[in-house]
Amino acid sequence: MKKRILAALLILTMCLGLSACGSSTSGSEDSKADKKEEDTSKEKEKEAPKEYGVGDTWTVDGKFSFTFTSAALTDDRNQFEESTPAQVVLLTYDYENIGFEGFMDLYFSDNEFTVIDEGGEVASTYPLSISNYPQETPVGAKCTGVQAAYGLKTESSSITITVTQTDSELKEEKAVFTLALQ
Repeated sequence: MKKRILAALLILTMCLGLSACGSSTSGSEDSKADKKEEDTSKEKEKEAPKEYGVGDTWTVDGKFSFTFTSAALTDDRNQFEESTPAQVVLLTYDYENIGFEGFMDLYFSDNEFTVIDEGGEVASTYPLSISNYPQETPVGAKCTGVQAAYGLKTESSSITITVTQTDSELKEEKAVFTLALQ
């Protein structure tokens, strides 16, 4: 444990030393301002991901594609569940492994979703009987008709879902879906 702490302190010290040596005073102030504006606009583009809807496919080139095929309200309730959501939504989705390499084969479960109702409340998974579960999907294969259920705290006509996936290089891909409830 002490060796890990010592190694971390050494790395931190080296990084700080290198960053102090990295400043440059060449170039005009105008070009620096232009560069800063360009960097800021690129950051904004990255921060504002495209929004997708039901039936829209999010594709990450060379890695995977993902589509919500349905977001349906259901009257089904689990008699043993203590929570009493305002609505229960059953999500159905498909994904395909184009070339994704991670710690395991491509896998999209409810752990990769953050579901928010129209009241701004984060929804919880709901224990509903579903017919198709996510599967680890190797390169060249797809998983279709996967289902996940969520209990919404606020009655809503649409929900927003942020979907994330992290590869073996710890690069996180993220997309936002706004789904009208059927």
